Amino acid sequence: MAILTAIAGGTTTPETISALAQGKFERVELLKRALKGSVGKHQMTMIAFQINHIQFLNEQVEKCLSYV
Repeated sequence: MAILTAIAGGTTTPETISALAQGKFERVELLKRALKGSVGKHQMTMIAFQINHIQFLNEQVEKCLSYV
């Protein structure tokens, strides 16, 4: 989620974003290559909407679990 949050927040440099990745070095290098592109304001906004929705759903699941 950290990578998506960074992108939604306007971070666009592949090096900065890939530093948030967890995994093998080879995968981080692939991630850097994949991140070389353009992420516009619209994409950042849509990612932020998705993150907010996921957080909302997680909160709802927690509420449901508290009833069990």
